[in-house]
Amino acid sequence: MEAFAYYLPQFYPIDLNSTWWGEGFTEWVSVVRAHRGWRSPSGTVLTPGELGFYDLRDPEVRHRQGVLAAQGGLAAFCLYHYYSAGTRLLPRVEDAILRDGNPDFPFFLGWANHDWTLAWRGRGDQVTFRQEYDEHLRDDHVERILEAVEDPRYYRVDGRPLVFLYNPTQVVEHRTVFDRWRTVADRRGHELMLIGNAPVTNIGTPASEGLDAWVQGTSFVFGSMDPRRRAVRSLRSPREAARYARHRDVHWSYDELARAFQESHGQFPHPTVPLVVSSWNNVGRRSHRASTTGVSPTGFERALREAASQAPVLGAGDGARRLVAVNAWNEWGEGMTMEPSVEHGRDMLEASRRALAALD
Repeated sequence: MEAFAYYLPQFYPIDLNSTWWGEGFTEWVSVVRAHRGWRSPSGTVLTPGELGFYDLRDPEVRHRQGVLAAQGGLAAFCLYHYYSAGTRLLPRVEDAILRDGNPDFPFFLGWANHDWTLAWRGRGDQVTFRQEYDEHLRDDHVERILEAVEDPRYYRVDGRPLVFLYNPTQVVEHRTVFDRWRTVADRRGHELMLIGNAPVTNIGTPASEGLDAWVQGTSFVFGSMDPRRRAVRSLRSPREAARYARHRDVHWSYDELARAFQESHGQFPHPTVPLVVSSWNNVGRRSHRASTTGVSPTGFERALREAASQAPVLGAGDGARRLVAVNAWNEWGEGMTMEPSVEHGRDMLEASRRALAALD
């Protein structure tokens, strides 16, 4: 039984973000925005603790992240990887991880293949960077992935390097492409294990889409709440009603949200890796229809244990694993983080360590 957590490399400025969001923009701007005003209910906003408002170009920060993740019992980071028809967005942290060896902790690549839009400003139809594909034409992308695979830290299940895809079915000629990836990797002595984000339940089996497994996504749970349910939920207090009336925001308790993920897992095709959300607050990113939940280390520990009972076995040999995905290690812009905070110290890491130790 092992758990991996999604890891974002966005914590340094790039020209594209500066153009659309303001000079020097990073995810920390969203964290500050979530702290301001009255939109975030009490107990839903986290403040960076011992690592501070870091810049991931600093190898010492990444080194400390790896030490903390190991103390929390995690098996690997799923490092978000951005590639669009020959263009690599946010490459500096990925390159630095491969070059300087920090963090000294297992990782695997997760292709975040989606458009970048102005959704945070309520204009989701305005694209700032469009995801494009050339995998059906050339092997440049899989060759780049294999450079990472050959790093000794790269995470494997049953001897097979793991690769995560955020939108696998959006890849042009995706089944043919994934077959080609496996062929190219085989020539280099690697048998890839491809897993893909499952946004909804009414999708094909992993095998039918050229994958080895799905990973439970967040969209189904949050998208299943119709406007009437959101309105009723907001009536629990005058303050929540005011937030709903002005912004259409809605608040969940942590246990309620965790239970929704657990109950929906069985609706996804087998095998699907279950997902545990560490916490949630996307007020800083959304001008309307934000969602929040309280942060509960004890609830997080319980959710990890519950997810373990739903985890499928991946692989067939001595290295087979039952996997759980955690969203996320450092998604501070949406309040999903296991990293130390001012409010809870290392409690989330301790909760993870206890839950995963109990599963051993």
